[in-house]
Amino acid sequence: MGPRVECSLHRRGRSAVSVDPRDMGEPLIQQDGLWLPIADEPIEAFIAVLGDTKAGLYAGTEGHGVLRFSVADRAWHEANVGLPTNEHVFVHDLLNLEGDLWAATSHGVFRLPGDSETWEGRNGPIADFYATAIAASEEWLFAGTWEGRIFRSPDRGENWEQVYDHAMHGKSDRLP
Repeated sequence: MGPRVECSLHRRGRSAVSVDPRDMGEPLIQQDGLWLPIADEPIEAFIAVLGDTKAGLYAGTEGHGVLRFSVADRAWHEANVGLPTNEHVFVHDLLNLEGDLWAATSHGVFRLPGDSETWEGRNGPIADFYATAIAASEEWLFAGTWEGRIFRSPDRGENWEQVYDHAMHGKSDRLP
C-alpha cells in the first residue's frame, strides 16, 4: 500500500505538491520522479490543506493559521494579517476564486484579495460557526460548518443565508 496523502495540489504546468501526514505534514514537491521537501527547514505546524494563487503557494494549518511559501529563501512564513490573533486559527479549506484566496477557518470565512497581504472577514452569520469547507458555483459561494450547516452567498461573502442545517434532517427547500 502506498503512502497516505493528506492533501495535494496539482499545479497546471508546474510541479505537483503533496502532504503526507507521516512526515508531520511537511509539503513535498515532485521533481524528476522523486518527492523532496519543498522547504529547506521543516515547519512547526501540521498542514491540513494547500492553496495556490498567482501570488504563491499557501498552506492552511491546524492551529497556526496560514503559511505562505517564499521561493527566495525556500521557507514558509506566516500570512495571518487580518486573521484572529487571540486564539489558534485552524484552516480547513482554501479556494482560489478569481485570483482571491478564500479560507474556511475555525473563526469563519476569510478572503485574501489577490493584490493584498491582509485577510478580510467575510463572515456574517458564519462568525459563530466553525467553517470547514468553502466552494463556489457560477452564482454562489458556499460555506460548510463543523456543526452541519451550509451557508450560501450570492455576492462573494458580503451577505450569507443558511440553506441547510443538520437539525433539519436533510430537508431543505432553499437549495437550488
